[in-house]
Amino acid sequence: MHSDSFFWMDTSVYRDHATCDALRDVAPCRVHHHIAERMSRTALWTIRAYRAGDEAQVVALWNASYAPYAGLATRTIEDWRWAILARPGVDSEDIFLVEFDARLVGYAALWTGGKVLEFAVDPALRRAERRQVTERLLEGLEARTRERNWDSVDLMLPVCDRVIDRALRAAGYATGDGPAVIVRVLNPAQLVGRLLAARAERLWALRGQTWLIKLTAGDDPILLQRRLLLRLADPPEVVPIADEDAPSADAAIELTVAALAELVFCGSDAHEMLAAGRLRVEPPNRAEQACQLTAALAVETPWYTPWSDTF
Repeated sequence: MHSDSFFWMDTSVYRDHATCDALRDVAPCRVHHHIAERMSRTALWTIRAYRAGDEAQVVALWNASYAPYAGLATRTIEDWRWAILARPGVDSEDIFLVEFDARLVGYAALWTGGKVLEFAVDPALRRAERRQVTERLLEGLEARTRERNWDSVDLMLPVCDRVIDRALRAAGYATGDGPAVIVRVLNPAQLVGRLLAARAERLWALRGQTWLIKLTAGDDPILLQRRLLLRLADPPEVVPIADEDAPSADAAIELTVAALAELVFCGSDAHEMLAAGRLRVEPPNRAEQACQLTAALAVETPWYTPWSDTF
């Protein structure tokens, strides 16, 4: 989804120049000191390249690792083959698997220029074990980056995974802000309907009410639905209606589709939008209930979109 609203993902870009740039120095023993220290702690974890037939366990590990994050669809084997295996510039030797007793516990995929498309560590492991698997994956990524004569290893990962974040910082990786995400709501009825169904318990005080949502395009070139009727029943129901329809409703909210995206994805405050005239409520005495309703729509889980979802 895309829009004229944008927000920063809860991610950081991690970059290690030292491992690769130092290869051009004349003192190679100084180059690999942090790698040698890591290897003494990670000998139990075996690392190898991808082999045909690994797809199912790779996809299962990926889905388990990133299940708590918003912005991600559940990966399928077909999705993974398309996003990773079929991607120009990716070779089977660029895909690393870390195992313990034949069980997959870590996975990473490297792309052109040292960009890491995907990086996953089994969330069921203990913290120390997750750190060791992270270090093992870094060994493989850094070695492959040197083989391909690229200048750095770049990862874009959720900041809130503190174990991986600290492991990367300890390994000498510099950090920078992740990218902004542009959001466009293409199907407001589906979006609002699914969110209301998931947050029904929060709307107990509004149960039995009917609300009309009036959407305007603002600067957005695409708006397929302009009016939504919200019936806060059990379960909630969201129905797109025509402009000429005049349904009975307890109250109405008017806002742009961009404002809706900001309320859902950016954590924007409905009270501030009311004060700025970006959100209108009729009748005005329903304003506080409107803020309660829109607050229930906000996506609260961390947002993460990996580089593998881009080209």
